[in-house]
Amino acid sequence: MKKLFMRLKRGFIQLLIIGFVLQVSGALGLGLAVQTARAGGEEIKINEFMANLPDGSTKWVEVYNNSNQLFQTSGWKLYDGASTPNLLGNFPVEIAQKTYYKFEFKDKLNNPGGDKIIIKDADGETKDDIGYGSGGYLSLPGTGESWGRISDGIDTESANDWVKFNNTPAGGYPTPGESNVPSFVSVLPISSAYTNQNTYTISGVATENRIVRIKDNMGTELVGSPSNSPQTSNATTGAFSFTVSLVANQTNSFNLTVENGTQAVSTSTLVKITHETDVPISTIATSGFYGPNTWTGISGTASDAGSGINQVKITLQRLSDGLYWNGASWGASSEL
Repeated sequence: MKKLFMRLKRGFIQLLIIGFVLQVSGALGLGLAVQTARAGGEEIKINEFMANLPDGSTKWVEVYNNSNQLFQTSGWKLYDGASTPNLLGNFPVEIAQKTYYKFEFKDKLNNPGGDKIIIKDADGETKDDIGYGSGGYLSLPGTGESWGRISDGIDTESANDWVKFNNTPAGGYPTPGESNVPSFVSVLPISSAYTNQNTYTISGVATENRIVRIKDNMGTELVGSPSNSPQTSNATTGAFSFTVSLVANQTNSFNLTVENGTQAVSTSTLVKITHETDVPISTIATSGFYGPNTWTGISGTASDAGSGINQVKITLQRLSDGLYWNGASWGASSEL
């Protein structure tokens, strides 16, 4: 028993010494890395809200996890800014990275002069808030209008972070539960293409019912025929299509953007179309007359200064009757 006690005692003394060394090392600036799991933080942001609707209508507030990790939000709550705060909703247990969560409620945020929306964590600490009208620096929204961040989750504590969506193509549309900034699903060609035609069609799919613009490499929007920019993507499929005129024998660059109002604009997508009028060059290295037993095949070269050679096609014609070789016999009366 005594022997066991001494071992435990020595172990205890050893632990104390290790703890002391770590503390001294930290004081000397040697550093001690401590990794902790965060439970919520400044990354959970009020991202968009619709507060002005007729009585009995469903109002909503959207929050967004702007981080790259899942956040625990159990016990968090959403309040208004009344002197005795009204609960707008309870947070879920967690919110995944780069995702949205929408609170819905009726007959709240009813102050006609303005109000404030507040996020509080489980300890009652304010994590984010935004006010409108008399409650803050955003103006009162009109009926059916929403305030949303121009870039999801980006917060500089300024009205410049926000845009009012007023349900028009120019003013943008509310986007509860999804990004305020529209995007392209696909653009064809993916990045570049070659053609010998004077025009080319650039098409794709974007967020539905959003304004799509196309500009040349100088930043000039192609407003006239044949491009007729801007266009509105299809309200159901999101499809759009531009026909562009090309400058001969050079690479033509175009930039496409899609926007939700004039401020919530996607990053531009670059498409390059090379227009070629030069004809590929080919030479035949073998020539002359051949008999049935002296056929040696055909060889030669082919080149193109622009896009290169995609395919070489060889046509054989028998001079005695004008027939063409069809791959099996001299049976074709016209060039294949």
